[in-house]
Amino acid sequence: MCQEGVAQRNNDGQVGHRSRLAISGRLSGPNKVNGNYTIRASSPPVRAQAATVRGTDRQFVGTPAASARPQADGVHRDAPEVYAFGPVGFITFDQSARILEVDRAACEMLELKPTQLVGLPLTTLVPLSRLTDFLDHLRRCRSMSGERVTSELEFLKASGGTLPVELVSVPTAGGARVFPTAILDLTDRRKAERASRVAREVAESIVESVPHPLLHVDRHLTVIRVNAAFCQKFRTNALEVVGHPLPKLPCVQMQTDVTSVLKKLFVVSGPIEEVAVTARETASGRELQLVVSGRRLDCPHQSGASAIISLRDITAQLAAEAKTAHLLAEIKANSMALETAVRVRTAELAAAHDMLRDLSAKLVEAQELERRHIARELHDDVGQELTAVKMSLNNARAKLPKGAAPVLDEAIDSVGGLLDKIRRMAFELRPPALDDIGLVAALRNQVTHFGARTGVKVEFKEEGLDEAQLRSAHKTALFRIAQEALTNVARHAGVRKARLHLRQCGALVILEVTDGGKGFEGSPQTTLGLAGMRERAASLNGQVHVYSKRGKGTRVEVKLPIQPGKD
Repeated sequence: MCQEGVAQRNNDGQVGHRSRLAISGRLSGPNKVNGNYTIRASSPPVRAQAATVRGTDRQFVGTPAASARPQADGVHRDAPEVYAFGPVGFITFDQSARILEVDRAACEMLELKPTQLVGLPLTTLVPLSRLTDFLDHLRRCRSMSGERVTSELEFLKASGGTLPVELVSVPTAGGARVFPTAILDLTDRRKAERASRVAREVAESIVESVPHPLLHVDRHLTVIRVNAAFCQKFRTNALEVVGHPLPKLPCVQMQTDVTSVLKKLFVVSGPIEEVAVTARETASGRELQLVVSGRRLDCPHQSGASAIISLRDITAQLAAEAKTAHLLAEIKANSMALETAVRVRTAELAAAHDMLRDLSAKLVEAQELERRHIARELHDDVGQELTAVKMSLNNARAKLPKGAAPVLDEAIDSVGGLLDKIRRMAFELRPPALDDIGLVAALRNQVTHFGARTGVKVEFKEEGLDEAQLRSAHKTALFRIAQEALTNVARHAGVRKARLHLRQCGALVILEVTDGGKGFEGSPQTTLGLAGMRERAASLNGQVHVYSKRGKGTRVEVKLPIQPGKD
């Protein structure tokens, strides 16, 4: 770069000094100056008040002391690299720490005017707590020549408080020595350091609060630090672990090689997949099942790559899962055994139910056979005998005198009434029409006799019934159920009208007996007649349902599946 200046007279008549510097070359690093430099400077007058260097906007206030003139003049020649810094403050002080030169930036940092600073001992700007550090800086400046002297200090500000700074001094060589110094304001850096420290403390507290072991390792998997959970888990302390490679920790021995997997952390971005490993705890000798995972840490301020490794102990979890699996297997086995027992028991109950149903059917069949036999005996034997007695009484009446006829007439009427009762009993026991002319005709006769006997008029309706598909057992069951249902109407309904409906729906025969009588609430009482109806229906895989509502009457519904076949 090239900077020039010419002498100029100020308003007060004094000559201002403008240095002429011609510097050519380059800087290769912060601590060494390479290249050739040519410095041309005119001698300043004794009372140089100000100098302006174009491009850097620096103002230098000169000392009135004539002896300081060559010292200040030599600054640019002996330490040009100081002025290669960015916008920082600059001062020059001598061996007694007296300020010789100061720029505008340094004045703004210290909140003082140039006239207040020039000639002031620099020690007056240093807090007592940091005075020893500054004196050490001054001592090193005195003992060195041409090398940078760097220190971090604090300066007192005019408004109160302190200013953290970094001093970078380059002592001049030979003659009366001065120390050109750059002042770097460290306020922002300290704020950043505090923020970084807080963030680091927060991160460390988070790491410490994690309930499973964590390790901080470098790229060689050497342990840098561990959290409290690690020490508690493996009964150790950080001093015994830090510095050891992860595969060779003294407190836990990895029995599964994870080195190649963990080194992928420093090759790929993002976390690695979890790896299940077997390890042995040194203190107790227990075998542990661990899940190892990790993530690389990318910290700009950190030298070298590192990673966080997590060791999550799943030994208890696997044991619990195994125990749960064992219990589930036992439950499944017991469930299967129970299901088998239930199936066997259900089959036994079904077989017993079938046996009871067959027995019930046989009992009903035997009952019907006995009824048929008794009805035939009453009709054929007893009926014929009574008919013969009645005929004999009529013949005897014709031969007796007229005075004796009333006695025989009474006997003849008694025999005739007894004969009607015998015939009615035979009909109720086994209506001959059921065997001779079929179910529908037998029901019609039953309705007629029921109405004549009880005074209840029954409306009978039949729809689509194919009697050829009905077995004798079905006909008998339907007839007996209808007979019992009509008997209940006469006993309990208190009506003069009822309805009997018989129909066939596919493979199902439905019989309904309905009345508009008293009815009842809830389930019907299990009387002997109702039990008999249900038993007859169940013996043929049928069902009997009773629907009733108080004041609305009752409906008895019977459903029998058709089972074609020979009797």
